[in-house]
Amino acid sequence: MFEAAELGRKVSKSEYATQLPDLRSGLLAAQVALRPAGVPVILVFSGADGAGKSETVQRLHEWLDPRGLETN
Repeated sequence: MFEAAELGRKVSKSEYATQLPDLRSGLLAAQVALRPAGVPVILVFSGADGAGKSETVQRLHEWLDPRGLETN
């Protein structure tokens, strides 16, 4: 995944709003597919204070099925 990341790429607010529903449902579908397969997923967030880490984690909690989620 990191090899495919485009560093420095920005998405306009209108493009984000257009893609958001599909991205959100795709993320939930991936979670649903991985759970019975027993595939663990670990997300690590790093950044400076005030960079939006907590807001991002909160948004993921809103989007995903909370069963099986653990935040430390």
